[in-house]
Amino acid sequence: MKIKLNPDQEIVNTIREGLKRTGGYCPCRVERTEENRCMCQEFKDQIADPLFEGFCHCMLYSRFGSIYCSVLYMAKARPSGSSSEVSVPVIYPPPISTLEKVGISAAPSPRAV
Repeated sequence: MKIKLNPDQEIVNTIREGLKRTGGYCPCRVERTEENRCMCQEFKDQIADPLFEGFCHCMLYSRFGSIYCSVLYMAKARPSGSSSEVSVPVIYPPPISTLEKVGISAAPSPRAV
């Protein structure tokens, strides 16, 4: 399984700007330690597991083994007039602005099929 950049260019650009601001440290972390220098130790440890599939903490990098894991994205949505949430498959990854337009404030974690 290859490590790839997040297919959402908006996320990639945002994280890269943060990396420039922090001198290469994860912009999602408060501490500036070698463990938090991009590619962070947490993600290196995760990808050492041959069964790991998912994103790094800041979502810049991903590793998925099957097309379905990287294409299917389960978003929580609340149908109009309903008080309960349902999982809705969406082509991954929808831009953050699209999620906000449909009332989803933060992107949920991708789920394997």
